[in-house]
Formats: sequence, structure tokens, C-alpha cells
Amino acid sequence: MSEVVWRPTPEIVERASVTRLMRRGSVAAYPELLRRSWEDPEWFWPLVVEDLVLEFSTPWERVLDESRGPGSATWFVAWLFCCLLPGRDASEELAREISAAMAQELGEPFRPERVLFVDALPKTRSAKMMRRTVRAKALDADPGDLSSLENPEALEEVGRVVAA
Repeated sequence: MSEVVWRPTPEIVERASVTRLMRRGSVAAYPELLRRSWEDPEWFWPLVVEDLVLEFSTPWERVLDESRGPGSATWFVAWLFCCLLPGRDASEELAREISAAMAQELGEPFRPERVLFVDALPKTRSAKMMRRTVRAKALDADPGDLSSLENPEALEEVGRVVAA
């Protein structure tokens, strides 16, 4: 079972995402990257987020929040915007249920900090959700070009529920 069945060519290694990440972090070898990721997650995860151009609806200040103890650690604290099904009403109890379900399904680190209910999320005419506008509205920032927004009232609702 220890026989190597494939090794990447130098060209594949050169184009690999992990090679790009190692260069960004000034890491010479993969084992060093692994070691640093374990020993210094506050160095590693911001590097990954920047490299992958990940965007969050709420800016994060720290990668890991262990203020509730190591068993209740939260990674990249986030907000969750939910559209209610017909016949369901927004409530703190429902927000707790959704939060608990996410933690159970994805793990405690993915429990959202806030669950916010809206009737609709802003979408383009081709029905793609405009996450950047939700993030901007939540942060009270300029949402940029809204010319492709099909339902501007949904964006205004995001602003209202965040402010409440």
C-alpha cells in the first residue's frame, strides 16, 4: 500500500492552488505549511481567505473565538439571512432552532452569530442572489451598481432587519 501511483509533474505543481498559497505565505515546503496551519491558525486562515478571495457578510476581527470555551469555538463569526416559508413567522425561537440546526449539521464552529429573517433576498433578473449587496447593506456601506437588481425592496428590507 505504500507504493506511489502518481506524482504531479512540475507543471502541475507550478499551477497548483497550494503552491500559490505557499508563495503568498512565504513558505518553502508543504510540510512547513501544514505545521504553520496547526501551530498558528491566526496566520494561516487569513492567508487562505485572502488567497481564495472569500467574502463574508460581516467583517471578522479574529479567525477563532473561544470565549465560550474550546468546545464552543466559533470560526469566522457570521450572520445568516433567511427567507421564511409561507405560514412561518419570524421569532427568536425559530432563529435559535435554525442556529442549532446549522451547528448540528455543519458543526459548532459554523453556528451563525445572528439569524435575520427577510421576505426576499436581492436578486438579479436572472435570479442570482446579489450577496455583495447584502453584505454592503449589512455593513452600511455603498452597495455599488444596482442596475441589475430585480427587487430593490429586498435590499432595503435587509437594511431594516440589520438595524432592528
